[in-house]
Amino acid sequence: SRGLGYVYKRQGERSRIIAPALSQAIDSTAATIEDAIFGRDQWFDAVDDRQDQQTGDIEQARLSLEQDFDVAGVPEQMAQVILNGCLYGTGIGKINITRREVKTVAPGPQGPTVKTEVRPVATLDAIPPWEFVIDTQARDLQSALFCAHETNVPRNVVWTKQKQGIYRHVMVSGNNTSKQPFPAGIASTEQTRAHGEFDGSVWVTEYYGLVPQNLLKGKVDFKPEDVQGNGMVECIVTIGNESEVLRAQVNPFLMKDRPIIAYQHDVVPGKFWGRGVAEKGWNAQRALDAELRARMDALGLLTSPMMGADITRLPRNPDMRVRPGKVWLTRGRPSEVLEPIILGNIDPQTFNQSSELSLIHISEP
Repeated sequence: SRGLGYVYKRQGERSRIIAPALSQAIDSTAATIEDAIFGRDQWFDAVDDRQDQQTGDIEQARLSLEQDFDVAGVPEQMAQVILNGCLYGTGIGKINITRREVKTVAPGPQGPTVKTEVRPVATLDAIPPWEFVIDTQARDLQSALFCAHETNVPRNVVWTKQKQGIYRHVMVSGNNTSKQPFPAGIASTEQTRAHGEFDGSVWVTEYYGLVPQNLLKGKVDFKPEDVQGNGMVECIVTIGNESEVLRAQVNPFLMKDRPIIAYQHDVVPGKFWGRGVAEKGWNAQRALDAELRARMDALGLLTSPMMGADITRLPRNPDMRVRPGKVWLTRGRPSEVLEPIILGNIDPQTFNQSSELSLIHISEP
């Protein structure tokens, strides 16, 4: 089933079928949420200050932001965040502000011309839960001591940012040595290296959280108003291979917000991590699979029944396989020597039970 990561099998089961009910429930739930968000032309709104009597400026800003979102592919990334929330219970995204070349068509004296403009654009990256780290006691992003995004980045990306002056010019030595909690079915870095494959990536940790000010003196420029009452400063720190600091700076955002967004598909009180469709439907999925596997195993016994035979009245080394057109050689009447063993018929009630178990998934809100 989608999101479960492995095929489970009980002892005594011959069939390995997995019903697609849980996968359909996940896809249906994600599609319902996406339709509720993007089903309208204006899929987000911006509320102006009540003291501002001019409402046209905020509407123009919203239209410009919506155009930038389309250029940066934000709706597609939001769809991935929603799918992660349905699968794992928590959808997480990272907001980036990057400078991009935005091309637009402008009228000219000799016809339309392409105008290229380099300007900041807001983008969104969906973060899988296994690449996200947060304070274990945190209940939300802003009250946590820290949160971090840990992922593998190609070395050429790090080199490019070093040449652009974004990262410090330091040598990121060694290969990726992190023990990333990969989900089932995805080979970890240790497994990849064990097979002799070259690991040309850098384990990048982007830390968003509080840092003691004594660790920043002489290294990061910060103002007295940036220091909180506990002597901590809200910073963004990027670390390569858990050994070299690639970049460290005070949070540059106006409100000092952390550029991470997250939502819980099903809220768990007092916890940051939520509960997804896969977790809620796990027991029903196993019950449905057990029902279908038992039916298929029973069909196998009915279509190819077992045979009881008098071994003293059969030829030596008889072939007991059942197939159409086979000739049975017996010493005496075949009805007295051979007898099929029927274990019973399939209960028609199992079809109704399977339908009810499937409806448990499909009706997932």
